[in-house]
Amino acid sequence: MNVFLKLSVIAIVLLGSGLIESCLSHSKSAVINETVLLKTNEICNPVLKTNKLPDSIKSDFFEIESMILDGHCLKLGISYGGGCGETSLQLFYENIDASTMPANVFLSPKFTDHDPCRAIVHDSVLFDLSEFQGVARSGGVIIHLVGYKEKVVFALPLH
Repeated sequence: MNVFLKLSVIAIVLLGSGLIESCLSHSKSAVINETVLLKTNEICNPVLKTNKLPDSIKSDFFEIESMILDGHCLKLGISYGGGCGETSLQLFYENIDASTMPANVFLSPKFTDHDPCRAIVHDSVLFDLSEFQGVARSGGVIIHLVGYKEKVVFALPLH
């Protein structure tokens, strides 16, 4: 290989890796009710109490791929069509059903997609479960996510 060709290949590799790094370091965020919801693995977004029935919460299309506990946060793996615009995910609940042991709470997701692109995006979003700490300490709470078949149990030790 001649020197010019080697330098061209090196330049293309460096330019490509710089673009990839730029994309990976870009943090997505959305402003909802003057609250910035960051989609990173470091911030747990709030779970919001509502008086609306779960069926009345409208959402843009997305898929829930996974739901696991990450400390005191609920980590949702999601996918959606996009890649170049703003999106946000919120979780709402109406009440905690403490008539059973463990208690049950049904979380209704609302995904807002202002993203006209069509690439399949895989993302994860964390939600703070501290709202449910009281029930989690008194026998636990089963977290149900409307539209997702799996559930998780959030339980904490008594103090």
